[in-house]
Amino acid sequence: MDFSSKTFFDLLLAYNQQGFSSLTFERHGLHLSGWNIILRHDIDLRPDMAVQSARIESKLGISGTFYFRSVNESWDEVAITKIANMGHEVGYHYEDLALVDKRLKTPYTPLR
Repeated sequence: MDFSSKTFFDLLLAYNQQGFSSLTFERHGLHLSGWNIILRHDIDLRPDMAVQSARIESKLGISGTFYFRSVNESWDEVAITKIANMGHEVGYHYEDLALVDKRLKTPYTPLR
């Protein structure tokens, strides 16, 4: 599968040409009419590529939602700031409690 910037641009351009509107994850609950897309990006690695995707979306007038994890491979405050300054929505991609528990090697006790 081709995950190049050009293919991403062409895909988003096709959505625009077909009359789709973009929504951030927060705005999707407004129940807007018409054809809509929600571009949600989970940033696990390569925040630099997230910035590149955000630039492509901005160039086409599209707003996306970018979720960053709190791990070294994902969390990049410079990238997060750049993406937010382009008008995109930025959120925290929280860690699964069981996964965090394994990392910390402490017993996990769910709230009752």
